[in-house]
Amino acid sequence: MNREPILILGDIIKDFMGLNDDQIYIYNQNFNPTNTSGLFITLGFNNSVNYSSVNRFNPDTEQQELSINMKESYSINVYSKDSSSRIRKEEVIMALNSDLARNKQEEYFFQIAPITQGFINVSDLEGEGMYNRFALNINILAHYNQVRDTLVYDTFNNSIENE
Repeated sequence: MNREPILILGDIIKDFMGLNDDQIYIYNQNFNPTNTSGLFITLGFNNSVNYSSVNRFNPDTEQQELSINMKESYSINVYSKDSSSRIRKEEVIMALNSDLARNKQEEYFFQIAPITQGFINVSDLEGEGMYNRFALNINILAHYNQVRDTLVYDTFNNSIENE
């Protein structure tokens, strides 16, 4: 994959929901929400599990071809000062199941799990009078690969003689 999955997920949600760049953020990256009304999205990486890892030698190129398949979990937080997060939170799931999302999955060789565990209301973390906030966890299957030079031993100084 030549692009970070969290950025692809952000693009899908932003484009589908018609959000501006200042309405969608990666967790822990200089986010300072304004006091204005409107919808905000924060994406965060939770964890990953490796379920396949391959290291193959390609004799034609004399390089090692490494690949790994991962199941990755991401959190998506939808929040607002007004009611827009309560009203529009389901659009996030729709965005992840849209034609736009399918096209991005084909382009970047990953798959978004079609079923989520649903939203959790985490508004109480903010305290009264703060944000209406809803959290969603999703899973994706991602494939990563690299090609690297490797040492090739094709000449030997010692010989084995049969006696």
